[in-house]
Amino acid sequence: MKPAGPKLSGKVVLVTGGATGIGRATVLALAREGAAVAVNYVRSKAAAHETAKLAEQAGVRALPVRADVTRDAEVRAMVATPRSWTAGSPRSAPRVR
Repeated sequence: MKPAGPKLSGKVVLVTGGATGIGRATVLALAREGAAVAVNYVRSKAAAHETAKLAEQAGVRALPVRADVTRDAEVRAMVATPRSWTAGSPRSAPRVR
């Protein structure tokens, strides 16, 4: 039997539209399960930072990442951000400021 614990510990998740509404709820649910979370936003900077801070209260790393998903270069840069966390541990990801 596996010990009880966060199901997503050690995983890194990118949530597009993660700053508000259903996206925020998704970020927080993933954080409660132990995933480090990149919170994508386009215009909701303050909300994205707040969502990331709430996720960090669950004991995980979280980072707001601005990117317009209709722009290829921005999407590539956005995806590279959480991927860089896997070079070490998700816990080594930058903290929200």
